[in-house]
Formats: sequence, C-alpha cells, structure tokens
Amino acid sequence: MKFSIRIFEKKECICLTWPAKILMLFLMLATFSLLFTCFPLYLSKSNPVNGEFLVLDGQLPDYAIEQAITIFGQNKYEAIIVMGGRLPSGHYITGKKTMAEITYSTFIALDFDSTDLIPVKGQQVIKDRTYISGLNLKNWFEEQKIQHTEIDILSVGCHAKRS
Repeated sequence: MKFSIRIFEKKECICLTWPAKILMLFLMLATFSLLFTCFPLYLSKSNPVNGEFLVLDGQLPDYAIEQAITIFGQNKYEAIIVMGGRLPSGHYITGKKTMAEITYSTFIALDFDSTDLIPVKGQQVIKDRTYISGLNLKNWFEEQKIQHTEIDILSVGCHAKRS
C-alpha cells in the first residue's frame, strides 16, 4: 500500500471571456452611476406641507439661510424656528454658544425681522443630533402649549431624509 500526500490538485474551472468581463464592468459602472445619481435624490426629499412653522437645522450654510428667507416670504409661516446644539469650540471667539444663536445672528445680518425668529437652543450632542433636535423641538412646543401643528423642515442634502 502506497501512501502519498499531494499538495496540489488539478481542477477544471469556468472563467469569463474578455467580452464577458467588459460587459460585467459596464454593468457595475452603470449600477454605481445610477446609485450615486439617484440615491441622493431619494435622501433629499422635498414635500412641504405648508405648515405653520418653518424649522431650520442650525448647521445650514448661508445660501440655505437666504433661501429660507425667500421661502418664508412666499408662504404664510408664523415664524422660523432655528434649531442648534452647543458649539464644541469657537464660542469664545464668536460670543455664541449654540448653532441656533449663530444662525439667528445670520438672519439678523441679512435684515430679517427678529420677531419672526425663534431660536431653540440645545445641548452639546455627539451622537443622534437629529433625534435630540427633534426632542428639543417637541419640548419647546409643549412649553408653548402648541398642539397639533404642522411644520416644514428646511435641511440641506442627504441630511433631509433623517430630519
């Protein structure tokens, strides 16, 4: 009886031809291009309900604040509610402690009427900022004894779906 240990074994396998490889590459590129062009549109839905308040995330760029002023002028909102948590740094330089205060100041610098602005300040949050901002807004509505109101949320990009 002969005993041997084989290290290699010869097997047959099926491989893609070069036209099939090109086709697979084309299909993968087409899938990724559709994903990168359509997925952000899915995440940034725009479906305003023309509610009583326009709510802004405190971390909006200046062009979005200018757009908010335009939207406010075109609709019948009671006020703009500006949300924002505590700044992790820079509050000694700016004199502002929250993003809500910075956004509020930006509105004032753009000559927006301060009586139409409501800053809702939040705490410094590392995780789940959107959820905590929603809770802060809910608490503010409860403090003001406002029930059953509709709001429109202005946010930028893919963050809109979470908001």
